[in-house]
Amino acid sequence: MEHLHISSGAALEKRFGYSRAVRVGNHVWVAGTAPIMAGDADPPATAYEQAKVCLGIIERALKEAGASLVVMTGLGARDEARLNQARSFGVDVIIDAAHQDPVDELLRATGGRLADVVVDVTAKAPAAIADAVNLAAHGATVVIAGTRGVGGGPGIEPDLVVYKELHIIGALGVDYPAYQQAISLLTSERWPFDQISRHTAGFDDLPALLQTLASPDAGPPPALHNVFIPTA
Repeated sequence: MEHLHISSGAALEKRFGYSRAVRVGNHVWVAGTAPIMAGDADPPATAYEQAKVCLGIIERALKEAGASLVVMTGLGARDEARLNQARSFGVDVIIDAAHQDPVDELLRATGGRLADVVVDVTAKAPAAIADAVNLAAHGATVVIAGTRGVGGGPGIEPDLVVYKELHIIGALGVDYPAYQQAISLLTSERWPFDQISRHTAGFDDLPALLQTLASPDAGPPPALHNVFIPTA
């Protein structure tokens, strides 16, 4: 079976023999993904914001690996800005799960097909795993990136995993080469990272920023990229 290796052009790729992503048939394996920020900035403070950065990196890798259709889901007003910007990063279909059924929308967009690859990076939301299983086609790969907290996976039908013969992969962390690949992508200027909304906070503004991130429904949605810089 043909193997397609996706390179980011980093010097260490040849030295250590790795690729940003590898496609084998209908499956794509993406190197461990971390919230690597442009300009070597610190990653967002919360798991939610870090997950959004990681998801963006994964989506672009899938596009570069030849994915015919990339779909992103979000939930409500908090994710509105992220969903609106997703198309500029290669996403074909955006779904707001607060108002749309993800499975119905996916079937509508694909003419009746479910997903070959589902990547779940929804931090601290174990119920999202059930959605990932429902979105997956027979023989598909489901990647569960990061932890979900206690409580198991509400709504999961184990028999559905068996009947669909799903390949489930858990991804906990990343290694040094993955950081190098992410940095290379951020500096490649192939994707409009400069258009992502950003907010930088020093010590004086930090309490307000943390309150905004912790209570998304209390006010306007936060920027997509939030950074704490002590000297700001």
